[in-house]
Amino acid sequence: MSDTKAAAFSFYDMAPGLAPMSIVDVGAAIVDRLPPYQGLLDAGHAAVIGFEPNAQAYEKLQMHPSPSRRIYPYFIGDGTAGTYHQTNVPQTGSLYPVNTSVVARFTNLPLLTVPVAQHPVQTRRLDDAVPDTEIDFLKMDVQGAELDVLRGAPRLVSTALVVETEVEFVPLYTGQPLFADIDGHMRSSGFQLHALRELNKYYYTPMKHPSKLLRGINQVIWADAVYFPTFERIATLPGERILKLAALMHDLYGSVDLALHLLQILEQRDGTSPFAAYVARLGL
Repeated sequence: MSDTKAAAFSFYDMAPGLAPMSIVDVGAAIVDRLPPYQGLLDAGHAAVIGFEPNAQAYEKLQMHPSPSRRIYPYFIGDGTAGTYHQTNVPQTGSLYPVNTSVVARFTNLPLLTVPVAQHPVQTRRLDDAVPDTEIDFLKMDVQGAELDVLRGAPRLVSTALVVETEVEFVPLYTGQPLFADIDGHMRSSGFQLHALRELNKYYYTPMKHPSKLLRGINQVIWADAVYFPTFERIATLPGERILKLAALMHDLYGSVDLALHLLQILEQRDGTSPFAAYVARLGL
């Protein structure tokens, strides 16, 4: 959870009758940080279906079983046959080949993206792999193939309250869709951008030791983009779904202003919501 004042309590403390979150995680490997929903999972407020085709990462996830989390070793994409481009670092392997000419422009990136082998694979559409008719939260981190995942999941994506997807601003992989492509798809699917998190910057060669010049390192390479439904769509949601959206914004991102706004919408529409309790809890 975010390190804001809101992180001192969970939204579920105020809405104990709220149903657990239905979460889908595509690219579920845990590398350097826990997934944003970990707090909900640990507290018993979430059920997770995850997909992680990397054998080592999949085995690591299986070492920490949870009755509320199911992990499958599938490549999720557009449902067609493809090629997995293995690299020396598992986290940088992709269904798209490394764009070596672009990667070479950045110090250290070539060391993390050395092509090792190619493997023919069969991808699965998310709509076919997940039996749930409705989900609350979708997370994606598949090294350039995020748009393929989205195109293979029109049914599930249309039900999601929040979508968090890794996006690239520089083509690290040949032929990969970039942020503008994903943003256009999400907006045409009835979503709006809420935040860009974990902005990752790299420095151009020949810079090697920029510790004294950090303010001059500005090239954004990738980030995590967070989307939620347009307010026109929110107005049509059942009350519990609006509460769940507020809970996700509060617990996962510390977005207390948006959570409060959503509760106000619900209060004005239905005459019932924990709006006053939330205001008091925040000390506003």
